[in-house]
Amino acid sequence: KTLAHDECITLVKRTMSDYINHVKSLSEVGPSGELPAPDIKPQEKETSDMHPDPAAAAPAMLGEEDTTQAMGNDAEVAPRVKKRKCAIFVVYLGHKYQGMQRNPGAKTIEDELFQAMCKAGAISEKTAAEEKAFQKINWSRAARTDKGVSAICQVVSTNFIPLEGIVEEVNGHLPDDIRILGYQRTVKGFDARKSCDRRRYEYILPEWMFDPSFQPTSREQMTGLSPEQFIARRNPTYRFDEADMVKINGILAQYEGTHNFHNYTVRVNASEPQAKRYMLSFTCEGVAEIKGQRWVRMVVVGQSFMLHQIRKMIGMAVAVFRDMVPDTALRHALRSREREGVPMAPDLGLFLDRCYFESYNANWGQSRGCLDSDLSFGYQIQAFKHERLYPSLVDRDQVEQCNATWIQDLYAKRFRYFSRYPGFVEQAWDIVPQPECAKVEDGHADVSGDMKACADHPDGVQHNNDSKRPRPAPVNDVPRMQPPKANKRPMMDISAEYSD
Repeated sequence: KTLAHDECITLVKRTMSDYINHVKSLSEVGPSGELPAPDIKPQEKETSDMHPDPAAAAPAMLGEEDTTQAMGNDAEVAPRVKKRKCAIFVVYLGHKYQGMQRNPGAKTIEDELFQAMCKAGAISEKTAAEEKAFQKINWSRAARTDKGVSAICQVVSTNFIPLEGIVEEVNGHLPDDIRILGYQRTVKGFDARKSCDRRRYEYILPEWMFDPSFQPTSREQMTGLSPEQFIARRNPTYRFDEADMVKINGILAQYEGTHNFHNYTVRVNASEPQAKRYMLSFTCEGVAEIKGQRWVRMVVVGQSFMLHQIRKMIGMAVAVFRDMVPDTALRHALRSREREGVPMAPDLGLFLDRCYFESYNANWGQSRGCLDSDLSFGYQIQAFKHERLYPSLVDRDQVEQCNATWIQDLYAKRFRYFSRYPGFVEQAWDIVPQPECAKVEDGHADVSGDMKACADHPDGVQHNNDSKRPRPAPVNDVPRMQPPKANKRPMMDISAEYSD
C-alpha cells in the first residue's frame, strides 16, 4: 500500500511500541512457569505479522555454528563446520608420478592428495564435484616439482575442514609413497607459492661419476657396451676427496647470482623476463654413504626455478668437471643470447629439500606461529629422507642404471652438445654426425632437419647438421612463393582489460 508520510511515521511508532511492550512481558513469568502471550489488539494483527516473535528469530541472530542450540531439542540439525586456511606439509616419492601439479589425464601428486582429502571429509562432496574446485578452496603449492622429482618438504595451502584426526584419516586414503606430516593454521590471505621466499633442492650423484680417469678410449666403448659393462670399467679405488670438492664448488659457484638461464630450460627465449633467475647458493655438501655406496650431495638454494633448470645445471657442471667441455662453457651458456647445447642430468637424484617463508614468519610468526618444517616436523622429515628416499633412489639406480646410461649417452653426444662452444677440442673417439644430402623436391631443398649450406655442392643442395640453424637458401636462386596475405580486421586493444 502507498501511505503518506505522517501515516508511515505513525505506523512505525505503533509497531515499535508493541515490540517493546512484548519484550518487557517476557521477563514476567506466570505461576505455571509459562510466558504470557503478547497482548495484541485485533486491529493490530496485520502489523504483528510483519514482525514475528524475536524468540522464533533467534537462530537467525546467532552464529551458524549455534543453530542447533537456538532451535531447541525438537530439531536435530548438525552444526556447520567452517573451512579454515591451513598450510599442509607433505612428503612423497615422485618417480611414479608425472609431477606435483595437477594435469588432466596424468597421474600427479596433487590429484592423489585432493582425492584422499575428499574421501576423508576434509573437502565436502559438493565442493569436490565442482569444475573449479581447486580455485574455490584456494589451492596452491610452494614448489611445482617436475616428473620423477621427490620432496621431503612440500607445502600446500588450501581451505579445508580441520576435523579431529584428519591427518591420520587422509593418510589412510593415500598411497604408501605420499604422506601428510601435519598442518598449521595460517592467515586467510596465505598463498604457498607467493609466500615462499626461497626453495632448496638437493641432487645426489654416485661417487664414480666424478672420477676424471674414467674416460672412454674408443667409439666402441660408447656404442657397443651396455651401461653395466660401461661402468664396470671404473676405478673401484677412487674416492671423492677435498680437492675434488674444491673443484666442483668452484664450478657450481658460477651459477650464483642473477643470470639468464634460457639455455638451462626449454621453450624460453633469452629476451623473456622469466629467463632471469636468482640463485642464492650452489654448493657441494660432501659424501653420504647409502646402502654401502658413496653418493655426492649438491644443494642449490634459489628464489624460483624453471622447468628442468636444476637438472641442466647439474649436467653442465658434471661435463665441465670431467673435462668434456672447456671451463668457459658454463658461463658462455649463461651469457650467450643464442641457443646453446646443455646436457640434462637424470631426474633420479633430484628432490625438494625445504621451502622458506621468512617474510610470512616476520609478519605473522608471533600471532599465528612460524611456518618452519624443521622446527615442526624435523624428526619425521629426516626419518623419511634416510629411511625411504635415499634407499629408493639407490635401488632404482641399480635396477634402471639411470646414471650409467646418462654418462654413456653424454660421451656419445659430446660433439653435438659442445662443438659450437669456444675452445672445443675434438677427440678421436668423438662421434661426429655425418651429413646427409637433403632431397630436392619441386625445386626446393628439404628443410625437415637441421640444415647448413654445403660448400661441396655449389648447386645449393644442403646437408643435415646439428650446428646452428640458418635459414636455408633456395635452390638455383629460385625465390620461394609466398601466399597472399589475407585482409584482416584490426584487432581490438584488450591489454588494459587483461593486464596482469
